This record gives sequence, C-alpha cells and structure tokens, in this order.
Amino acid sequence: MVGLGHMRRNLLLVRRFAARYPAGSFLMLTEAREAGIFDFPDNVDCLSLPALRKDAGGNCSPRRLRIGLHELIRLRRDVITSALSQFSPDVLIVDHLPRGALGELAPCLEMLKERGTRLILGLRDILEEPETVRTEWARAGNHEMIEQFYDGIWIYGDPAVFDLLSEYEFPKTVARKAQFTGYLNPAPSPDTQGAGDADTLAVKLLDSARFVLCTVGGGQDGMRIAQAFVDSELPPDYTGVLLTGPFMPAREREALCRRAKRRSSQFHVLDLISEPAALLSLADKVITMGGYNSVCEVVSHDKHALIIPRIAPRREQLIRARRLADLGLIEWLDPETLSPAAISEWLERPSPAARVRHRMDMRGLERAGRFLQRVLEPLSVEGGESEPLDDLLLEASA
Repeated sequence: MVGLGHMRRNLLLVRRFAARYPAGSFLMLTEAREAGIFDFPDNVDCLSLPALRKDAGGNCSPRRLRIGLHELIRLRRDVITSALSQFSPDVLIVDHLPRGALGELAPCLEMLKERGTRLILGLRDILEEPETVRTEWARAGNHEMIEQFYDGIWIYGDPAVFDLLSEYEFPKTVARKAQFTGYLNPAPSPDTQGAGDADTLAVKLLDSARFVLCTVGGGQDGMRIAQAFVDSELPPDYTGVLLTGPFMPAREREALCRRAKRRSSQFHVLDLISEPAALLSLADKVITMGGYNSVCEVVSHDKHALIIPRIAPRREQLIRARRLADLGLIEWLDPETLSPAAISEWLERPSPAARVRHRMDMRGLERAGRFLQRVLEPLSVEGGESEPLDDLLLEASA
C-alpha cells in the first residue's frame, strides 16, 4: 500500500526468481499503478489494484476513486480473489501484512490452502515500535492467521541489526516458521541495462559530474527534506540531483523546480526513474530517507550517506537509522533538527572509506532463491519429476 518500497523490494525478489526459473510464470499484485514503468522479465506480469491513501494519523481512504472505503475494499478483495482463483499459484508470497492492507486478502487464503498453494509471509527487517506491533498484531489476529494458513515467514533482514522475532515477542508456534534471509542487495553494479531512455539519459548526463543525490522515497511526505536540500550550499564543483518520487503532490514538485532554478544551475529535479540504483551508483554523496530499499541501496554501493528518517505516523525508519548508527554503519540526522545549514555542514565532511557492506548480511536475494527452491521441491515430487514448474505468484499488498 502507498509506498514504492514494498513494490521495489518485491520486484528485486521476482527478478531473481524469474531468472532462476525461466519456465515458471510469475504474477505480481501491487497497489501502485506506477509499477508499469519498471522493467519486468519476460515471464513476469503485473496486476494493479485500486489504491488506498494513508494520512498522517494512519487512517486509510481511497487514493483516487470517488467511492467509499468499504466499497474500495470489496473491489480490492474481489480483484485479488479472482486473480488468485484463476492463476492458481503454487506459491503465494504476501508482503508485510498477513491479511492484506485492510483484510481483503483473508477470504481467499482458505481457498488457496485447500488447493495446495504454499503461503509465505515476507517481512522487512523492522516493522514499527515493538509495543505497537504487539498491540496491532494481537488486535488483528495475525499470529493466529499465520499459524492457520502460512507455511513460512521470510524476514528480509539480519538479526544482528534487529532480531524481529525476539523484539516483537513472536510466539514459538509462529517463530518456528521464520527464517532470516539477510538484507536484499539491489545488485551493486552501475549497469543501466533495462533502464528506460529517460533513465539512461539522466545517467549519461551525470556520468562525468561529481554530484549529490537526494531521494525522498515515493515523495508523499518528502517535501521538508527536498526543500532543505535545494536550499543547502553544495561543495564547489558539485551538482545536486533531487529525485522527488511519483507521489509528491504536483504543486509541491513544481514549487521545488522553481526554487531550484532560482537558486542555481547546480540543482536538477527528477520525478521518477525506473532504475534509481543506476543513478545512485554514480553519486558521490547520498541524502535519503530511512526506508528499507533506500538503506539497502546505500549500503550495497558503500556510499557516504546521510539518512533522514521518517518519524510519523510510523517510527520504523527512525529505529532502523538508530540501530545502524549504533553499529557504526551509517550517519543520520534527526528530522527535528533538519535545516539547509545541517545538510550543508554534512556535505562539507570528507567521505569516509567504504565500510558498510561487509558488516551487514546482504545475501538476502541469494538466500531467498534457495528458500524458494526448498518450498518448490515437495511440489516437484508430488507432481512427478517430468512435470514442469507451474505458476508462481509474488503478491505485494502492503
């Protein structure tokens, strides 16, 4: 739901799985219609759900359709149920929420279980403050749902950074289904193959320049960071590149573009590119929020980075920033102290030697591929050795 992070994380997985099983078919369910800009392997397709919006208080409403919330949830439920019924996947990987964003996935889990579908719950490294997760999961009955329907839990993190199972006090009946994959390394090569024309052009234009990249995730709550960056003082001979994201309101983005033009020709504003890792790999310094994907990209490329985490309505990014900083892996700035001067001061600091990637377990994609193989092995035995790999499904409904 809402963020690009869930979609991009699952896109990393489905690309790895599709390459490993070229005879398989993979369907990705996602809320963001922006998924269409990304490059998909030939054996992967994508189905977009009607979108939800979450306000600063965590309350949900339809993002675009002028209908009631209950009507939208019924529509999402019917689309998901129809897709899963027709596709009849061998494996369903559910992202983040066992019941779907607002429970719309729950009605079809029993159907899938009866058909023999293997159900896997994928969790990022940190969900939220422990007490909040314990309360919300108890209220939603998530542990009971996992016990009844799910065959496994994949945690895309490193327990040395954050031990999700102990921090959130998962019961033993649930914890025994869980495995840590390690963090998902978004391929640290600067290769831009598969990027769109606009992406390739952006990379070529900046390939020979020293530049600072500032990204604000999807952009829906990134205005303060973006504005502070555009108002900061760049080091001599540097260019500033701001990636606003597709969810930043058009009025805010237009205001940033005008502000950047008035400030200096040093600043460039982009909204969305399909392969941001290609741009990040060329940056000399990176300023970003503390989302899972952003942190993994910074770490995998060993970039000198300043993390400015989101603190409301969720504190997941703040917890991640603090944990990594306590381990000496990143630098972070409390958003309460965010200012152009604070960013300017950080930009003047010399870049330290690369140090991060080798101190965190970044082998998540490799392990997830092995985990999937283990899930599929019983299916191959049941179907006979000569049976081809049947349909798989990667579902991102968070």
